[in-house]
Amino acid sequence: MKILNPDQIRIFLGQVTYGRALSYFRSGKVTEIWEEDNLICGHVQGSDFEPYYVVVDPVTLKNECECPMRHRCKHVGALLLEYASRPVEKKEEVPLTIPDPVEKITEIILDMNKKRELYNPLFYNEKSEIKGSDPQQRFKVVFFIDTAFYQNGRVPVVVPKMQYIKKDGSPGRIEDYKSIKVTEPVTESQNDLLEMAAGYNGGMAPVHRLLPFLLKHSDIEIFEIFEKEFKRVEFVEFGNIEISFRLYTITERNDPSFKPLYHLHTPDRGEFISETLHVAGDTLLCRLPGMVLYNSKNKSMIQMSWKILNYTGTYYPNNIDNLKKLAKSDPEAEISVNFPHTRIVKIKGGGKPVLDIESYAGYTLLELNFDYRGREFPYGRVETILNLDHLNQSGDIFHIAERDMDYENSVLRFIRNVVEVTGTQQQKFRPHEYERIFEGKILYKQNLDTFLLTSGEKLLNQGISLRLKKNNQKIIRSGGKVAFKVKTNIDWFDVEALYVDESGEETRIDVGDAILKSRLIKTSGGYAYISGEDITRLVTLNHQQIDKKGTLKIHKLDFSAVESISSAIDERDKAAVENTLRTYEKLKDVKAIGKYPLPVEFNGKLRPYQAEGYNWLCFLREFGLNGCLADDMGLGKTVQTLALLQKLKENGKLRPVLLVVPVSTIPNWEQEISRFTPGITYIRHIGQFRSEDAGDILNHDVTITSYHTLRNDIKILSEIDFTLLVLDEAQNIKNAATKAFKAVKTIKAEQTLALSGTPVENNTGELWALFDLLNPGLLGTKDFFQKKFSGPIEKSGDTAVAERLRAIIFPFILRRKKEMVAKELPPKEEIIVYCEMGSGQRKIYDSYKNECRSKIQGILSEKGKERGAIEIFDALLKLRQIALFPSLVSDEFESAGSCKFDLFRDMFDEILAEGHKVLVFSQFVKSLKIIEADIVTKNLKYSYIDGSTKKRDVEIKKFQDDASVNIFLLSLKAGGVGINLTSADYVILFDPWWNPAVEAQAVDRAHRIGQTRKVTAYKLIVKDTVEEKILKLQEKKKALVRDLISEEASFFKSLSGDDIINLFE
Repeated sequence: MKILNPDQIRIFLGQVTYGRALSYFRSGKVTEIWEEDNLICGHVQGSDFEPYYVVVDPVTLKNECECPMRHRCKHVGALLLEYASRPVEKKEEVPLTIPDPVEKITEIILDMNKKRELYNPLFYNEKSEIKGSDPQQRFKVVFFIDTAFYQNGRVPVVVPKMQYIKKDGSPGRIEDYKSIKVTEPVTESQNDLLEMAAGYNGGMAPVHRLLPFLLKHSDIEIFEIFEKEFKRVEFVEFGNIEISFRLYTITERNDPSFKPLYHLHTPDRGEFISETLHVAGDTLLCRLPGMVLYNSKNKSMIQMSWKILNYTGTYYPNNIDNLKKLAKSDPEAEISVNFPHTRIVKIKGGGKPVLDIESYAGYTLLELNFDYRGREFPYGRVETILNLDHLNQSGDIFHIAERDMDYENSVLRFIRNVVEVTGTQQQKFRPHEYERIFEGKILYKQNLDTFLLTSGEKLLNQGISLRLKKNNQKIIRSGGKVAFKVKTNIDWFDVEALYVDESGEETRIDVGDAILKSRLIKTSGGYAYISGEDITRLVTLNHQQIDKKGTLKIHKLDFSAVESISSAIDERDKAAVENTLRTYEKLKDVKAIGKYPLPVEFNGKLRPYQAEGYNWLCFLREFGLNGCLADDMGLGKTVQTLALLQKLKENGKLRPVLLVVPVSTIPNWEQEISRFTPGITYIRHIGQFRSEDAGDILNHDVTITSYHTLRNDIKILSEIDFTLLVLDEAQNIKNAATKAFKAVKTIKAEQTLALSGTPVENNTGELWALFDLLNPGLLGTKDFFQKKFSGPIEKSGDTAVAERLRAIIFPFILRRKKEMVAKELPPKEEIIVYCEMGSGQRKIYDSYKNECRSKIQGILSEKGKERGAIEIFDALLKLRQIALFPSLVSDEFESAGSCKFDLFRDMFDEILAEGHKVLVFSQFVKSLKIIEADIVTKNLKYSYIDGSTKKRDVEIKKFQDDASVNIFLLSLKAGGVGINLTSADYVILFDPWWNPAVEAQAVDRAHRIGQTRKVTAYKLIVKDTVEEKILKLQEKKKALVRDLISEEASFFKSLSGDDIINLFE
């Protein structure tokens, strides 16, 4: 037999395939090899569980492999290399004819086994000879049908296997048969079959050699794996054969060719159709799913079939005529030919595009097909003439289709254009296994949900059918709509979302990210796109809570969510939401609320916007709603609140009210009550001499206390039922974990009203805390809020989620900005003034900055931003202090000087020389003390407030009323809120703060209602320092939360690691 050398094998296979074949050969993938009928045969382990059966003719190099490539593959190469490297034992041939099928086969095979028992692994050994088997593993013998190459062609074979028996006795996995591992009893007939199989290479015994035995021993079960399930194989005898034909190909000259179809008729099972027949020895076989059909009696049929099968695989019309004559020549063969056709009908064009879609490695794989009269063909198919043999080929007509390639190409171009327009990148799909490019199969660098969302409907609208390849489900344009069923509870609406198709069939929608990303809903007819309008409704519901049964829970105060679904609510359920919608209509626009009568004994005149605020507060009171008056600083939140209290007083519904305020604002509240509502009685519940008698509180209209005192006296205050709870500067209880917040939660009040110019200063969690006081449950639990709102807004910058949150809260927050309402206010000018360090101060700053940079980089690397926040802030604090006064960091820098202080003194002297009053803010008390010492040396009068100041009202009154006191030094936190300082028209921010909202509050101590002069605010910044970088980052990090309420989101949380490092550059 011819032996190829490696160079010849490489030339035959090609360099790439040869390299892979060589790797398989060297790793021992060739498990068996033998010669048979001048062919090289063997088993090569591939990627499948079972090794591939490979056959090669060493003369012609014709080859066949069971792998998907079929021919000239790495498995063929590995077998050739194995054959070239070692001697091969010639396999003994088995006779083709057997006198006595049952007994003789057994005798012959038994004789053969005696010669092979030493090396054949399939030979059955007695149980007593089993050694080394695992007693925990139980296996039984089973037999499977397969197809293998035998002598002149592929024939059905029986292969012994063994099946694992699980501990519970149920059947498990299938493994290759090894007699030493079999633990379960083997019947005598099974043992005989094992011995027969052992006589064939690989234990694969041809069915026709075993057929008499199998028919006689029907107790032996033979299986095959069909559609991933075990199916027992039947052996059915058939009688006559009828041959019909299907159109196989047709040339452009209209020359057709045909493939035969064999109709096998059985006495009691009807007709079976197959494209293949096998003549094996003196038996005619046909393998179908779960069945082997045979005929071994009609020798004429077998001989005739041999002639037919060896004649040709493809028939032309003249060949079919010859076949008819051949069949008629021997009537005993019982073979007839049925071919009445004389005409072919060609259908040109008309293919309908069908796009198969599937997820592939995180991208989207598209495969274009065209449907011609119900038969689909892939775009990449090379034939231009297509066989429509699925149509009813009645009479003498065959139908074929001629492809319209111009149209098909235009469809592919359109698909590419649509996806490119939506921003995706594309590339031809290169399957890693075959190293070929399939036309019409395109990989888009876009995940499946994004593709469906951005491109799917555009393709559908152009008549391109879409289909999810994974489950063969079609995608259709939405002809249905989303509807809602609503049930009302005390605080909630239980909502069930449904998709109702055109026929009225309802499908429950599980609202979640998956459906919102793809816009697809699974229905009984496939998948349907949900309209953009309906998706908007579902987006709203995606931010609602869901109970354990999967029911959506919409809070009755979530007006925007109720409104968004109202038009799609089942008619029977609409009455449940009507009151909610009427309330919402008025809250949408404060002007739509209507006017409430003003209190008669209110000493003052409300500006138009203040009157609207009063109406809003009265509306909340009437409908039992809680809210937050969040007007800009200086617009009169106090006076609007007092107008409401006076109205309640006149209606006899005021007493008792609890007013909780910062200590610094108590004098201001007392002064405003005396001025605008002198008829309201109040008691100051603060200080060591405060009353512990609840009767004193009940005997006054209003009790004024601080957040600190409330926390300490919660036992007394929590036992009183208040008419109204007013929380001034409500941002003071922004942290839900504090004792002050928990204390406020225990107060019993008919209504709660919060006052704050900046309800959210740092993060959306503060907003959750505020609404947990005002309307508990509206924003869900803290964890729910963090997942649905805080995370997407603060970490991902999701504007849509921010807008959704704004829609929920805005009915309960009335916010007016100065530029919107107080047009009579004088202008405000904010000026940034820069200065540069001298050499001494610069040397200190740069030295410390360089020292910190590497330290902070290490902290970020090891701990991350959140865990390293304390060290990062400490380093930044020292840099900021050096930019102010190096001596704030260390006394050794006392003589270093301060460029900012030099600039401040020049500006300060000029402002005072012109007769202006000035507010000076700093967050560092030590800075204020240095400035104070300088003022004292100049014998200037001044007022001063920091966190330790006791008599704040005295300092405020002195500045406001004494014309000789032109200077007010204030710490940013202690003096930045709740104080009216309209006598000042200049403000100096000595050092910048992270949060511009805090700075704005400070400036608005002067720029507020009552101010008649232009207010000028100076912000002092040292160039090339962390101060300048803070300004730039503030501008860069325009937080989403600002659009909710506050002026600034959590500044530090919004910084990236690079932003932080840049502060130390």
